[in-house]
Amino acid sequence: MGRMRSARGAVCDAADAHEKFHELARVCGDKALEREARVCLGLARGAARVEQLMTAVVERSRAPSERLMAWKSDGRSFFQA
Repeated sequence: MGRMRSARGAVCDAADAHEKFHELARVCGDKALEREARVCLGLARGAARVEQLMTAVVERSRAPSERLMAWKSDGRSFFQA
């Protein structure tokens, strides 16, 4: 389920599915399956985090903060802002 959701672009849902896979693998006691589940979970969490960070970057780029734009009005260098 996690891989299918990831392929469809639903990375947060994929991370949830991989979390369940990891829990089931732990209960099962199969160490190889548990390792695979841990790797899949790590990749899914990483992809979800990247999506969250990119969303934050895009949202903040649409409305730059006043502090960063203040250098335009008071004659200071951008690097002094």
